[in-house]
Amino acid sequence: MHDKEEVYKERTRRHNNLTRDIKGSQAVQVNMDRDAQNLHDQWTSKRIWMTNAVNDVKEMRQNIAEIKKARRSRVQEISKKEEITRKEENNNVQVKQQKNYNKNISST
Repeated sequence: MHDKEEVYKERTRRHNNLTRDIKGSQAVQVNMDRDAQNLHDQWTSKRIWMTNAVNDVKEMRQNIAEIKKARRSRVQEISKKEEITRKEENNNVQVKQQKNYNKNISST
């Protein structure tokens, strides 16, 4: 009978040790799962942030390109207006010179 009792105690002790080990492993697994989820969430957050940053840079570059294009158009318009003004001024000078010439010829 003593042997049966020893076997029973040994099996109970072994069972308790295995149960404790399983519970410890489960706790470690829960912590690892939580850490893995946190890491995944951080990675996802950073990926979203990076995507937004890339889109913002792309939008800014488009805005800069549009501003440059508009500025070039304005510079061209101003240049055309200045050219027209110069031509008109030259025309006016030529007309005045022609009138003065005609006046001088008719007075002689």
